[in-house]
Amino acid sequence: MANPWDNIETKYPVGARVKGRVVNLVPYGAFVQLEMGVEGLVHVTELSWTKRVAKPSDVLKQDQEIEASCSASIARSKKISLGIRQLESNPWDNAEAKYTVGSPRQGQGAESHQLRRVCGTGGRH
Repeated sequence: MANPWDNIETKYPVGARVKGRVVNLVPYGAFVQLEMGVEGLVHVTELSWTKRVAKPSDVLKQDQEIEASCSASIARSKKISLGIRQLESNPWDNAEAKYTVGSPRQGQGAESHQLRRVCGTGGRH
C-alpha cells in the first residue's frame, strides 16, 4: 500500500474544502478522518466565529460527516489543521465599518464584549 501521507500538501492544500468523518472528540478539538490513515484536527477555537464553544461535543457528534477548510498540512509530522468557521464569512471583518469608534451600542454577553472592544467604549455601550 502507498503511504497516504505522500504528497499530502498537494492532496489537501491550504484553503481546500474537505469532507470527513468525526472519529474522536477530545477537550481541545475533534479529529476528523479525511481518508484511511489520514486524520486532521479541528481545534475547539476553529469551530465558530461567534460562539464560545467549551467542548467540541457541544457542536459535533462522533461519526458525524462534516466539511472543513484545510488550514495547514505538514507531511513530516503527519499533521493537518482544519477549521469549520473558515467556511463562513468572518462577521468581525466588517465590524469596524459597521460600528465606528465611540459610537454607543446596546448588547449583552459576548456580543456586547466584542462591540466594546471594537468600538473602544470600554464599559459604556
